[in-house]
Amino acid sequence: MREAVAPYPAASPPGVDEPASLAGESVAHLVTSLRRPGVAAVRQLLHVLLRYDEATYRHSRRVAALACRLARCVGWQGDSLRLLALAGILHDTGKLAVDRRILHKPGRLDPDEWELIRRHPLVSEQLTQRVAGLPMVAAWVRSHHERWDGGGYPDGLAGPAIPPAARILAVADAFDAMVGGRPYHRQVITVDMALAEIERNAGRQFDPHLAEAFVTMMGRVRDAAAGLEP
Repeated sequence: MREAVAPYPAASPPGVDEPASLAGESVAHLVTSLRRPGVAAVRQLLHVLLRYDEATYRHSRRVAALACRLARCVGWQGDSLRLLALAGILHDTGKLAVDRRILHKPGRLDPDEWELIRRHPLVSEQLTQRVAGLPMVAAWVRSHHERWDGGGYPDGLAGPAIPPAARILAVADAFDAMVGGRPYHRQVITVDMALAEIERNAGRQFDPHLAEAFVTMMGRVRDAAAGLEP
């Protein structure tokens, strides 16, 4: 069952402090200032995300690029790629509703903190619909943490029930989260280790076809880079 998310109230949304980087402005106030869907609204939301948490903003840009590269490898083109790029850049905007102390906590998250993290796709969906006005793209964003085996969130979708774009985002997001580093990772995860993890979870966490395509794609990138070395 799809979980509804209430619109932002006038006050700050739960879990969001008013950080000094926003010069005293409320994140919620900035979000509610987004009036009409369009390029300007998307840019404004991304500007808010950049000011709130630069690491999440940078991660989102990398995920968008990786997702589009993978999509091209499996035959996507044209408008589909542009919409996927939009979903990629907006997929983690819901982390505006998560305290930065949780986003950057060096230790393991406790159950309450995980629950806040697990709600971010729902908030991201709401924000994407608000700034882009595209229900399909918002649905992709909502489902980027679903798993092929049905063990993901927020809706427990499985296999083909997960939108193809969300399956692509899931692979790109997981890879960048591993190699980009998360505070709760106890060790440095190399590209090879991350690719091995994706391969190991093909058919469980990830669409097996997309996992295989991603590992192959990244292998080609690595081989091409190696060929440029003196």
